[in-house]
This record gives sequence, C-alpha cells and structure tokens, in this order.
Amino acid sequence: MQVMIGPDGFVANSDMADYAAHVRLTEYLRERQANGGKALEAMLPRLRKELSKSDLVALIRTIHARITLDCRT
Repeated sequence: MQVMIGPDGFVANSDMADYAAHVRLTEYLRERQANGGKALEAMLPRLRKELSKSDLVALIRTIHARITLDCRT
C-alpha cells in the first residue's frame, strides 16, 4: 500500500478509490507552494488535455472532499 501526505496534511493511501485524484491534487498543491499562483495557470491546460471528463469530475470531487474535511477541523 502506498501512502501520500499532501502539503495540506491530507493522508491518502492507494487503497482509496479516488487515490489517483488525490495524487493529482497533491501534485498541484506542492507546485503551488513552489510557484504560487502561476501553478494554476500552468496546470489547468495540462489537466484539460491529459484527463478525461470523468477524471476531471473525480478531481473536482476530491477537492470538495478535502475542503469538507478541512472545514471540520
């Protein structure tokens, strides 16, 4: 089992159904830490090109899940 901890403190493991989306989101968050607002400008076109519509939906759901968890703490 692979475990990944995002810069936001979220812990994801490879047993999670949406693990791939969490990996993508963590990559973005790390890039944002390094490059600030330019990270979004660089990543959005790449994600639109690389991901299917269902993968984009999964990524949006992952973002919402992390926001919901963050609001509970």
